[in-house]
Order: sequence, then structure tokens, then C-alpha cells
Amino acid sequence: MALKTNCFSINSYNQASEIVSICKKKNKVPLVTRLQNINLDDVFCVTFTSGTTGVPKGIAHTVRSLLSAAVAFNSSMLIGETSRYLHILPMSYMAGILNTIICPFVAGASIVLYRTFDAKFAREIWDVVKGNKINTLWITPTIVASILKLDRSTAGEQYCRLMNMTICVGTAPLTVQIKKEFEERYGVTISESYGLSEVLFVTTSPPDMLQEPSSAGKILDSITWTVSYTHLRAHETRHELVCR
Repeated sequence: MALKTNCFSINSYNQASEIVSICKKKNKVPLVTRLQNINLDDVFCVTFTSGTTGVPKGIAHTVRSLLSAAVAFNSSMLIGETSRYLHILPMSYMAGILNTIICPFVAGASIVLYRTFDAKFAREIWDVVKGNKINTLWITPTIVASILKLDRSTAGEQYCRLMNMTICVGTAPLTVQIKKEFEERYGVTISESYGLSEVLFVTTSPPDMLQEPSSAGKILDSITWTVSYTHLRAHETRHELVCR
């Protein structure tokens, strides 16, 4: 299923409140009537943390926090109306909601909804990408490794070089070796990012940035951060990076 949001271009607007205002003015947009009475501080959705370090916690995100995160990511990564996404991530967690639905929606981009990625799909992904004229992929390190191992054709290598693909990777660390192999084989640059369930996107790797090995990019302009020091006992201090 392909969706064309046709709502607004993000390049000229930097605030979530302005996004809603613009949508109201575009009378031909089907969602206008629903957006007219929107409260940016209303809860948009509740997602849960992975529970890696404890019991999973429910995180309530408002309309403002999600739209602002999408604006910041799109602006950094130059996502716009010509971007065409292939959606293959589960919609039960944030990467399948914010990264691959809300971000393209805010940018006025297209989204091709497909089944969730699996091992079988790794062997045919480039046929789907080519058949739907995809130019933007949001994938995970596991997907990157699976494609490298299971893709037997040269279709992806040719298509990626022809289309100048945007490939974003996040949700977990990507090894330097796998990144290098993928980039050399397909002739693309993988743009890594880092985020938290609580504050959403924290860093991105813009297309014009010189990427360093094992780096998740630079901190977004919309993120404020401080270093917190906690003295636990003599000669022992805990350092924390606090992001908002």
C-alpha cells in the first residue's frame, strides 16, 4: 500500500505549532478537519521501553513532542516531499511509528507499507524497492547484516547507485565492519542515529557530515544536553549525559 501525505514541506517550518497552522490553511488536505482542533499537548501515543535494564516503562508522548522530533530529524537529514519510504518495521515500537510514519508524514513524503521484515524478505527486498521506486530506507543493524548475507543478486547494487539512496540505521549499534561492507557493496552511505524512548531522536548523521567510525552522528539542534556529576564515594564519581 502506498500513501502520499501531501500535507506540507518541512523545509520552511521549524515548529510543531506552525505545522498544524499550515495544515489548516490547506483546504484540500483530507486531515484538515481533524487537525483544526488539535491540542499540541494532548497525548498522542504511549509506547513502552524495551526493559533492558529493568521493568518496561510506559512513555507518553504528546503531539508536540512527536511532531517536533520529526521536524528536527527531517531538517537534519533533508527528508522532503520527494522522499519515498518503504515501511518494513513493526508498528508496535517507536521506529515503526515516528521514524517511518510520522517523519515522512510531516515531510509530505510517500510511504509504501509492506510486511514486516523477515529472512525471506532479505532475498527480495531490492525487487520491492525497485518496483516501488523507493529512495529512502529506515532499517536496523540486524536488517543490514541480513541483507548482506542473504542477497544473492546485483539488483540492489545497481539500483542504490542509480537512485542515490538515503539509508538510515538506528535502534542498536552497527558494527564498523558490517557498515563498511554494506556501503562498499551498495555504493551508499549509511546514516546512523541515536535516540531514547523518552526523548526520541538525539543524534543524526546528516548527508553532508564527515562520518567517523562508530559514531552515531551529531546532537540535534533541538536537543539540550548537560553533563551531570554524582559523587558516590571518595575518588568515585558517576558521569551522566542528560538530554532534553
